[in-house]
Amino acid sequence: MNELVGMVRQTGRYPATNSSEAAERNLAAWLRRRRRDAAAGSLTRVLDDGLSVLPDWKTPNGRRSA
Repeated sequence: MNELVGMVRQTGRYPATNSSEAAERNLAAWLRRRRRDAAAGSLTRVLDDGLSVLPDWKTPNGRRSA
């Protein structure tokens, strides 16, 4: 979670699944799983609270509302 928050704050974007960097692809996969957990209502409160500092983190890339 901390790596994801740091990356988004530093770059201003969410990790890409097609990145040339393995670490970024791993973060993208981790985020995809957390989004699924949140949608299913099974995300832990600690992760939900921690990720809440990121705008629209529950919305997959390309589907954010303006």
